[in-house]
Amino acid sequence: METQAWSSFWTGRGAGEAAVHSPSRGRSYEAFWREVGAQFVFSRPGCRHIDLACGSGVVSQAILSACPDGERAATLYFADIAQEAVRMTGEGLGSATGAVAHGKALPFADGVFDVVTSQYGLEYAGLDALIEAVRVLAPGGTLIALIHIKDGPIARECTDNLTCLRHAIDAGVLEIIAQGFEGETEGVRDALAQETRWQSNAASCPARDFVLRMLGDANTLWTRRDAYHREDARHWIGHQTRELADYAARMSSMIRASRSQGEILDRLAQLEDGVLARLSLGGFTLDGEETASAWHLALRKAG
Repeated sequence: METQAWSSFWTGRGAGEAAVHSPSRGRSYEAFWREVGAQFVFSRPGCRHIDLACGSGVVSQAILSACPDGERAATLYFADIAQEAVRMTGEGLGSATGAVAHGKALPFADGVFDVVTSQYGLEYAGLDALIEAVRVLAPGGTLIALIHIKDGPIARECTDNLTCLRHAIDAGVLEIIAQGFEGETEGVRDALAQETRWQSNAASCPARDFVLRMLGDANTLWTRRDAYHREDARHWIGHQTRELADYAARMSSMIRASRSQGEILDRLAQLEDGVLARLSLGGFTLDGEETASAWHLALRKAG
């Protein structure tokens, strides 16, 4: 369900579109990863880099932007569980190698990458994915990841989103409209009005805006129902029903993926003694915000 939900998110989306909302986030992340590219990837000839859970490729693109003009002194790879994300990233990068793969079972040999990166990705596969990322890291190599903070601002936004989405799903407005097109017209307008009032009073978040737009379109569909073919109405209702379900699944997965500092450190502590030469885990704060929205994990493998 979650893989399908994320695949539908990447399908037809533009690179850089976020799953949650903030005008400052893209700029903050881009600058961070560009610095990673300059300091770790393009500072050593022949560097082998992979971005895990690549999404639309924004991390790889930011890292590539740090490449000196006319040079390509690194080999870039990327991987994601969603095939559509891998396709989108590949189109944006050109000469790079992609793989459709689960974070806990990467199709690469031990120690093949000098730099491993991930932005809000590895944790979706569970903390065992961190161990797998260390496995493919070469001796002396560096892993840098931004990881969702449990109960952090992004997780709280996802919770607000999920509340609005679940209310819309549980209210069954789309199902009521579908029944209206089959002749059961009583209660359609009341259902639309009640859900619109509830959503209008909910916490401001992207999902609330999404649901309110959907309800506005649904109201237009119902008001002008004589102008629509029944099959077209069914198609629209079915599409919106899937959109709601997929959106809710993505928000649920983001909340579950959020981790505490202790959870991350406890899992890494299970590595064999001597595997890591250095480990740092602290908060990553976005431009214009006071509270850290991600854990910034940086580690170097011994060797």
